[in-house]
Amino acid sequence: MAIYFVKQGNLSVVAGALIDRKGKLKSGSVLARLGPGDSFGANTVLNGKAWTSTVIADTQCELRSLSVEHLRDSLGEFLSERLELNFIVVALRKSAVMSQFSSTQRASILEAMSTQSFTAGEVLEVELRFAVVVDGEISGTHNGQAVRISRGQWFEEDALLQTRRDSQFNTSRQDNTQHLVAGETGARVAVLTKDVMVMLLNDMGITAIGSAKEASDYTQKMLLLGKVPLFRHISHDQLHHLIDSMVLQRYEKDAHVIVQGEMGSSFYIISYGTVEVFIDGKSVRNIGKTAYFGERALLFDEPRTATIRVTSSFAELWSIEKARLCQVLTEPLQEEFERRIKLQDTNIKAADLHGVKIIGNGTTGVVSLVKHRRSGMRYALKRVQIRAGRKPDETAREIDILGSNDHPFVITLVKTFETKAAIYILTELITGGELHAAMRQLETVMSRAQARFYIASLVLVLESLHDRNIVYRDLKPENVMLDANGYLRVIDFGISKRLDEDNGRTFTMIGTPHYMAPEVMLQAGYGLEVDLWSLGIMVYEFVCGCLPFGHELETPDEVCHAVLNEHLSFPREYRDLVGKDLMGELLSRRPQQRIGMGITGYSDLKKHAFFKETSMGQSDVFQKILGRELKAPLIPMGEQYAEDDPTAKVILPCDDDA
Repeated sequence: MAIYFVKQGNLSVVAGALIDRKGKLKSGSVLARLGPGDSFGANTVLNGKAWTSTVIADTQCELRSLSVEHLRDSLGEFLSERLELNFIVVALRKSAVMSQFSSTQRASILEAMSTQSFTAGEVLEVELRFAVVVDGEISGTHNGQAVRISRGQWFEEDALLQTRRDSQFNTSRQDNTQHLVAGETGARVAVLTKDVMVMLLNDMGITAIGSAKEASDYTQKMLLLGKVPLFRHISHDQLHHLIDSMVLQRYEKDAHVIVQGEMGSSFYIISYGTVEVFIDGKSVRNIGKTAYFGERALLFDEPRTATIRVTSSFAELWSIEKARLCQVLTEPLQEEFERRIKLQDTNIKAADLHGVKIIGNGTTGVVSLVKHRRSGMRYALKRVQIRAGRKPDETAREIDILGSNDHPFVITLVKTFETKAAIYILTELITGGELHAAMRQLETVMSRAQARFYIASLVLVLESLHDRNIVYRDLKPENVMLDANGYLRVIDFGISKRLDEDNGRTFTMIGTPHYMAPEVMLQAGYGLEVDLWSLGIMVYEFVCGCLPFGHELETPDEVCHAVLNEHLSFPREYRDLVGKDLMGELLSRRPQQRIGMGITGYSDLKKHAFFKETSMGQSDVFQKILGRELKAPLIPMGEQYAEDDPTAKVILPCDDDA
């Protein structure tokens, strides 16, 4: 058995494949297409089971393999331990409940879980919140149906996924899942008990949690708030305060929750039941459990734009009041919320836009400042030419990745327009210019405190991207912009890539040589760890004032040679031992040993002394940045753009169609 990596060629993964005598495929269902950078076989190796599908080469292919024997030689007695850890990490990432915690919080959950052994037929008596089978299997009944949980699969308590109404009918785990029993060969299970979950939530700062039921209630509210993009990236303290302020309200059938035209001050998340949305008396849609509405009322004094009526026998909704939100959020964060809510309007038509001026002109397209004719809202509009009847691959990737993004430090995609001549990408307008240009305004290199602000912000972005298995591949100051308050926005996702979920590797040599990791240059296969190398280069540039490898060199070949062969050294005047240690850990030539790539992920990186500030006491710099509680080191003076040409003609989608 082995894990295979595709270097060249195309393959198909086929279920139920029937092969004739000549080796040709006669029948079967194609499950997936594989190309350069993709991999297959990881699940077979990790689970030790037979292949469940057939992989067929559609073209001439070149593959690289990593055998089980090589894994054993490399990891020795630690192979089983590593495989078990992998099962738990994957389960935490894919679990409907546990995936709602940040990667740092999941690392804490991982450390708190214990592995227990059960003999054949032994009942799992422990009160489980979450459990992962790392060897053997367990079985039982769930809602009257027989269930079998095999190696690498997991169980999570239904109460965490139920609403309060649901739990009236399922008051305990035993009512739902009966007699979890170890299989014929016994089982080893990594478990998280209810009591340990309570302890973890308290360690996360939720001091009001005192029982398993309170922990379950808190987790349910957290899951609901996690469905709202606006609340996904706020500080832990702010999230805790919002959860504490949530009020459960019950409405009977046909009751009006809000009425169009009335002033409102409440935001709602549906916990149970269904409601119907009416605009100008006409039914628009029906929405149910976990859906939300009324977010504009939290920040704007304006009439409701729709009527919401209960259609189920009754409905239960959690509400948050505007007054409470204003107490919880800092003023800068309230302003950020206002900006993000305004950007949620996707009903914009191309004809609504008025071209103001050209503000950028790069290799991928021209960027214009445009203005909405009625609202006055300003946006950036990027025009990318369509060639040979198809949009460029990098543009399609960028749209795909930005379309699933909700991080406040990543540029916000509003909408796209497509004509026969071009594709137009409408995004938020970022007015503070490039971080690369702002750095040149400093009279000297950055202090640790200044660098910490920017690097911590980028750590938050990379953590969010890597949680979704997206490798950025071109992290550098030119791809980071500043908003009006000096906070970061990462832009230009054209060469980013979404990696395979189970064993994401890619081989393409791509990026900017000075910031490119050695393994990218060697084209030997790489993953998310390359972004951490680039981050290390940026730390060095910030605090040392130059690049660590090939600073004076310009040609790609010379830079690559320097990156591959030069040793990391520091200017004589740079004496910060903590900073040197962080850069050494990020710029490790062993990719998997870079800080942040361990089994506990970004938790290790965030705990590094570089990110500690004694003047903050127990406060966390990452939480303060998310809460917009820190003043940025550089505040832009007015609006700054790469280009500023009010005389050049702005081409809009309607011009292409004219």
